[in-house]
Amino acid sequence: MNSNLKGCFAENLSVCYLQELGFHVFKGNQVNSLVDLIALDPKTLKVRLFDIKTRNYRKDGTKISRNARSPLVELLYVDVDKKECHIPQKRVK
Repeated sequence: MNSNLKGCFAENLSVCYLQELGFHVFKGNQVNSLVDLIALDPKTLKVRLFDIKTRNYRKDGTKISRNARSPLVELLYVDVDKKECHIPQKRVK
């Protein structure tokens, strides 16, 4: 699977994942934006901003970690091969 197709698939998987968690999900409409998805919790009306990252591994099998480009944006990792999504906890400094 080429990287562009993999990214689209990861984004669609993440939309389904967030909808299963009860969020209303909106896709960003800019190509090079900090935010890929906007999720709204209908119960609390809290808005969460997500940057979707496809899970990648080094040759030794360890996970490659990424940093969010903004403190307001959360990362959402998608493992395309396993069809799994994961939102990591933010680190407290």
